[in-house]
Amino acid sequence: GDARMPPDYRLTRDGSLEKTGDGRIAHAPIFIDRILTDAATGQVRVRVRFRVDGVWRTEIVERIAICDARELVKRLAPSGAPVSSNVAKAIVGWLTAYEAINRPNIPRATLLTAGGWQTLTGRRVFVLGGDAIAAPGVDVSDLEIDRSAHPHITGAVRVAGSRDLQLANTRKIFDAHIAAATVVMAAFAAPLAALLDVPAPAVHIVGPSSRGKTTAPQVA
Repeated sequence: GDARMPPDYRLTRDGSLEKTGDGRIAHAPIFIDRILTDAATGQVRVRVRFRVDGVWRTEIVERIAICDARELVKRLAPSGAPVSSNVAKAIVGWLTAYEAINRPNIPRATLLTAGGWQTLTGRRVFVLGGDAIAAPGVDVSDLEIDRSAHPHITGAVRVAGSRDLQLANTRKIFDAHIAAATVVMAAFAAPLAALLDVPAPAVHIVGPSSRGKTTAPQVA
């Protein structure tokens, strides 16, 4: 699109990145494709895009990861990015030069690292797993969910099944165990509490050992 190539760098036909005088510094493309501002802390992060075995991937990293060679390898090498200790310093130089010349054109976004209700520039959105849910007509294209912040949650929550199947499974829980049903109702009520401007419910399950007190919230 509007991306510009910094002086002394070029991409070859096979996607390798080269620098004048240094030769090849990366065997695949790698660049910054989004600048992110954390909604909770105000810290700036970046989304790095790179190609692994012909497939494009992205990773959200702190700015130190594109400024320090050791941090670059630590954060991006496990994801398959074309970085190693041998070329990390050169790639840091490339990313710095790329950001400097393209900064006016790199898209910006607000980074969300927490779930639940969020109020952002007058918009009310609900973050569930890896999605930002808003009322019809509300633009959420400038919002980015950091799936690595709570991987056990974002990895577990996904769109599947159907409304009828969800209702049928919920009825089974209600019929099987009153404690589980109570916790499920509390979970359903929590997202509505903010809309109604009332406190979210707190549920205490009391009873003898081995009666499902721990299992009920896990099921819900």
